[in-house]
Amino acid sequence: MIKQLAAVAGIFAIGSAIAEENCRPVSPDHELLWQADAWLNDTVEVLDTVILEHCGEVVFERYYNGFDAETAHDMQSSTKTFTGLLTGIAIDRGMIKSIDQPIAELLPKQRDLLEGEKARITVRHLLEMTTGLKWVDFGAERSFDRQARAADSAAFILGEPLVSSPGETYFYNTGSSHLLSAIIHNNVAGTTAQFAEKFLFGPLGFEGVVWNRHGDGVNEGGWQLYLRPIDALKFGRLLLNRGQWEGEQLVSAAFIDAATSYLHQTEFGGAGYGYQMWHVPDLGSNDLAGARGWGGQNILVAADLNAVIVTNGDILQNPQVSQTVERLLGEFLIPALQGAP
Repeated sequence: MIKQLAAVAGIFAIGSAIAEENCRPVSPDHELLWQADAWLNDTVEVLDTVILEHCGEVVFERYYNGFDAETAHDMQSSTKTFTGLLTGIAIDRGMIKSIDQPIAELLPKQRDLLEGEKARITVRHLLEMTTGLKWVDFGAERSFDRQARAADSAAFILGEPLVSSPGETYFYNTGSSHLLSAIIHNNVAGTTAQFAEKFLFGPLGFEGVVWNRHGDGVNEGGWQLYLRPIDALKFGRLLLNRGQWEGEQLVSAAFIDAATSYLHQTEFGGAGYGYQMWHVPDLGSNDLAGARGWGGQNILVAADLNAVIVTNGDILQNPQVSQTVERLLGEFLIPALQGAP
């Protein structure tokens, strides 16, 4: 059974990616991979998926707890990175004028809530989580339950007070991700999920995707996406290749480069934030980045090592999963590739 629980955090992202065709395959350190396998066999109660791809070749792949490559997994806050990339696609295709377009022009039904300082909120502010709008992701009185009861999910978020001026302060805010989904929903033909199927999921060959919606029909922009691990791996490969897939540019390289930049320092252990993506230092790679969700739902790209890493874990055991993933990457998987170009 696919576990379901309110998502609250994502913590990794991608830096400047390099094209897969420039990769010169170098055999990974198999001794370290064997050690990883032995260690993981004692840790299967918290991890469901581990995949390491180097230079387009899967060199390590393990599944636990009844999961396999074809079993859709709850991606939790990794959903945010998909919503962010879909925003880039909508900009590329002219459905959104630019990253600096005021969202009042894109959400006409909620325009009356975007007055005063709120009228300054742009798509960029949503992507970078700098809107200043109140949202509570952690602890007591989280915003998720109140949003779930709202008839209009975007109106609920926009009706919250400003706690800082737009563009002034970064703080982790799932409401921003959902507003991006609402913008896509209201400015393309069909839902966010249908837009994704046409321009992202379909071209990548995703199957069995589930993306739950709020009661008003808008796909949850910050969570509630379920993907097969083999499809998460394809997404990571797309990021590594700066938006190109089998000769087609699905999203502009310029958007990928901006999205994966270290734009803001975060409250999460020195990690940086770009456009709905995270950048993580101090695990052995100079350029480790991608999507991360609560409970170890990671799609990580080590651009300097030409590698993609996918993990899934038990969302009910987040602290243990986070520690496990950090050790797995820092002691085994990344060092195993240190001889790569």
